[in-house]
Amino acid sequence: MKSKQGKQKDEYWLLGNPIRRKILLLLAERKSMQPTKLKEELNISYGTLYYHLELMEKYIEREKDKKIKLSPEGWRALTLIEETETIRKLKLHTIVKLFESESYTTIRIIIAIIVLSNYITFDYLYGLRTSLMLTFVKNRLIPLYLSIAHVLGNWLTFSIIIIILTMIIAQRKLGLTEIIHVTLNLTVAVSPTLIYLWAMKLQTQLDQQIYVISQALTTILLIAMLIGTIKIRSERAAIITLIAMYSTILMLQAIAIIIF
Repeated sequence: MKSKQGKQKDEYWLLGNPIRRKILLLLAERKSMQPTKLKEELNISYGTLYYHLELMEKYIEREKDKKIKLSPEGWRALTLIEETETIRKLKLHTIVKLFESESYTTIRIIIAIIVLSNYITFDYLYGLRTSLMLTFVKNRLIPLYLSIAHVLGNWLTFSIIIIILTMIIAQRKLGLTEIIHVTLNLTVAVSPTLIYLWAMKLQTQLDQQIYVISQALTTILLIAMLIGTIKIRSERAAIITLIAMYSTILMLQAIAIIIF
């Protein structure tokens, strides 16, 4: 039995053909079409048309007036192909693999440990009240255990926000394994923000530019993480990411103002 990933590759190979792809797009645009009109639009012979329609049997439906329309499988397949091409255009394909492949689990764990260790170090040694997204208050020394609790608390808070938004926007429940992977992979996704912390510590003159770059990279990685970990569409991943980032920043900033 083929794996889900293998079936998707076969489906992409089948429907990635230019003529079959054009059939999908035309039927999606026109809702339904007569074979004669479809043949004229494609500028192909009837033999070629029916050859491709036969291969697409599960992706189309025939109405009583002989018009052809997309089946539910056809709409789903069209979404899959558009999604795959979007990922490729955004150059996210390789990054998505980092989060969806089990062979990279050890690497993700190592990166997560490095990221959290760096945040705790900055929080404690350099007097920075940091979150996984932003730095709020400087020069307020606190005990090490509070720095650890602060960083881990921010990490878990951001994870919970991402998980809740995913269940609401993607309209699906996440299993325990998915929740664990999201929590772990989230730390990997926000690793670019360390660039800003180091730049701030080194007192470079490009702090603001580096901050913008680090946030942009973090956004890209978060979107790729959601696509790879939870297998949701890129536009939903982007919405979840943007809402989560800014809601978390506002919430943690309010907490920082109240506490510090």
